Amino acid sequence: MKKLYYSFFCLIALALISHGAKSQTTFNYTGTLQTYTVPAGVASISIEATGAEGAKGWETTIGTKGEPGLGAQMYGEFAVTPGQVLTIMVGQEGQQGQHVGGGGGGTFVWDDGTGTLLIAAGGGGGSGVTTGTDLTVIDGIDAVTTTDGTNGNTLVDGGGIGGNGGTIPTVPSYWASGGAGWLTNGNDGSVHSCTSNSTGGQTPLSGGAGGTGGGSTAPYSDGGYGGGGGGNARCGAVGGGGGGGYSGGGAGGENGTSGGFHGGGGGGSYNDGTSQVNTAGLGTGDGQVIITELCTGLTYTVSDDTVCVGDEVTLDA
Repeated sequence: MKKLYYSFFCLIALALISHGAKSQTTFNYTGTLQTYTVPAGVASISIEATGAEGAKGWETTIGTKGEPGLGAQMYGEFAVTPGQVLTIMVGQEGQQGQHVGGGGGGTFVWDDGTGTLLIAAGGGGGSGVTTGTDLTVIDGIDAVTTTDGTNGNTLVDGGGIGGNGGTIPTVPSYWASGGAGWLTNGNDGSVHSCTSNSTGGQTPLSGGAGGTGGGSTAPYSDGGYGGGGGGNARCGAVGGGGGGGYSGGGAGGENGTSGGFHGGGGGGSYNDGTSQVNTAGLGTGDGQVIITELCTGLTYTVSDDTVCVGDEVTLDA
């Protein structure tokens, strides 16, 4: 009689790990749109998008400068089809300018064929500056993982809502520019007699340019590529630009009471993926996108769960 070897094939290496990594592509800031084409045989990818940091003003004689806001980082997994083309816009760090900083650009990935947004990571707000004793109003605000942008530091409004760009805040007499959202551009800064006036960031589908910085001395505090709003110096100082994002960060502005000039707000973010991991205030410098092709775990059946020496067993996967 033949001896049975129970579970002989149970130790066959069928450690087929669902969502294991296959290959990875990193996209850094270039100032232009980039594309990714889904390879043959790939049905699922992960996208990690990081927004850019706002900027800090360079002038040292006017007073104390605030710290810029940091970008958000968003991770999600997406079902895709071979040959599908994704468009990628990696945000640029805001430009250091006269006294104040420009807002950081948002980072976006969308379907090239349909224009459908998959993921967006907001950029941080540019810093402000103070010549007085109130040091609480000068920092740029970090980008957030929720969809709406934040207001400029201590301001009650101005952050973009529902995918729109930043708007003019109601309280300051003078203000900087808002970051762009997915749907609309950010607001322009208040007009003055300086060499350059501050402008809002542009939406990704209209080019994604950062806004120009306002001031009388170059370099101006331009917003970063990816819709960052320009800071506004008004031949002295006003405030930092808002960060770009799914909704734009609000502009900073002049409080007019103690020599304080507010930092800009951080951009909002968006994630249509599964298995999300989203973190506010993480991105430094320029933004980044990492796309990883995911393996799909097999389902399988076995013809028999016992086998004798010399017999065959069939696995269908």
